[in-house]
Amino acid sequence: MGLIVLEGMKFNAFHGVHREEGIIGGDFMADVYLDYAFEKNEDLLEKTANYEIIYATVAKRMQTPVKLIEHLAELILADLGKHFPATPIRVRISKFSPPVGGELYRAFVEVTNEPLP
Repeated sequence: MGLIVLEGMKFNAFHGVHREEGIIGGDFMADVYLDYAFEKNEDLLEKTANYEIIYATVAKRMQTPVKLIEHLAELILADLGKHFPATPIRVRISKFSPPVGGELYRAFVEVTNEPLP
């Protein structure tokens, strides 16, 4: 087994419960971690998880506004599960400067299709 990680995928999107978030948008980051069985002594894209598929899957889902980043993370996890069945996946969604009435760098959630250690 190995770990394939796409970390720091940045998006400006319109997720949030406040009306203003749907109008002005905000900055988000997605991180995806896949436990993946690498084929030994192979140098073929079809023997691994294609980064472009992972990125495109996340980017497409980021375009459709939702209220909660928890829900967004679950949707991305389900979408990635269709491309990589039976693969343990973890998705982290960060929301920068969320409106909490004070200074907050970011809030994030993580979801996984496997039990956490």
